[in-house]
Amino acid sequence: MSASPTAPPISDAICGSSEDRPIEGLLEAALRALLVKVIRQELPAILREELQRHAYPEARPAATAPVNEYLTADEAGKVAGVRAATVRRWVYRGELPGHYSGRLLRVRRDELKAYLARDRGTSEPVDMDRRVTQLLSKLD
Repeated sequence: MSASPTAPPISDAICGSSEDRPIEGLLEAALRALLVKVIRQELPAILREELQRHAYPEARPAATAPVNEYLTADEAGKVAGVRAATVRRWVYRGELPGHYSGRLLRVRRDELKAYLARDRGTSEPVDMDRRVTQLLSKLD
């Protein structure tokens, strides 16, 4: 019993055999290079935007909130993603500036955002361009 011949690939049936398509390899390489170029140009901006939106929601500008807006401990806790008691503890320890109106504690929104940026594990805000470059270098 002899083995049946294998059918040629569908692409060969439609476009001819691969020997007849030397330009296909060149087109594939050009397309690959173009995709890499577009990804390198567009991905950093997309990643930066997504990181800002998801990792640092408190860094997003509020539509109506002025920069120097005073927040209660409860409001500051919601912005920071912690309980009001934690915000009070930060003020008590001197880690976060607190402002009192009588017995009522208030925290300025801009001071809270600066504290949160420091508290993320660095003493300075994250350099998003450098971080995106690091992530892209891992793709190579």
